[in-house]
Amino acid sequence: EDRLRGLLSNTLALFIVLGILFSYCVGAGLSWKNLSLVNAVVPIIFGAGMFFQPESPRYLLSKGRDKEARVALKRLRGADSLDQIDPEIRIIQASIDEANSQSASFQDLLAGPVLKPTGICLMLMFLQQFGGINAVNFYCVAIFRDAGTGIDDNVSAIMVALVQLVFAFVSTLLVERVGRRPLLMISEFGMGACLVALGAYFYIKENDEEKASSLGWLPLTSLLLYMVAYILGSGPLPWTLMGELL
Repeated sequence: EDRLRGLLSNTLALFIVLGILFSYCVGAGLSWKNLSLVNAVVPIIFGAGMFFQPESPRYLLSKGRDKEARVALKRLRGADSLDQIDPEIRIIQASIDEANSQSASFQDLLAGPVLKPTGICLMLMFLQQFGGINAVNFYCVAIFRDAGTGIDDNVSAIMVALVQLVFAFVSTLLVERVGRRPLLMISEFGMGACLVALGAYFYIKENDEEKASSLGWLPLTSLLLYMVAYILGSGPLPWTLMGELL
């Protein structure tokens, strides 16, 4: 439903962060090879679980399986009777009939009402990947090792993942209250500021080891705040908006 779409889409971030936290915790005591073998269990379980995944009401209606569609929608909405979901069934069927009666071409994608939101979603996905998140996640332990913070490298990485997990919950609660745009603006500006601070630390460390030793708190603080900023907007919201685009 529209009122839950943002909240449910944001739960994707929770699962991603749980995966990162799991990898950091287990990876602290395993080799890359063994960590890969342990993590391989998760997609195998998920793949097997998809055999029991019900089809969506829209898909069932598009295939003429009306009775199954009504049962599926009744279950999704928690309705007491099929009569309660009849209005929504009619709306979905009308949408399917309209789509089937019209033909689409590549030219339609260039129309303003389609091109603008599509461009926004594509740019958000680009910024999500090029905002440095993969470099931070994959090299988190190495960053702390090179920074010489005095805290165990693996412990620091686990702390970062725990902060991500907490604020993934916060983001899920805020997305429908604050709105997509403010969260994205806070997220992008916050990530940029944190990366500037982290880059400044390594610049100072390269040129003045003694001065850098007094700033040992800066790398951990920068990465923690970077993760907070990322998980509030840039992480989950592009996926949410991709779903809303459709």
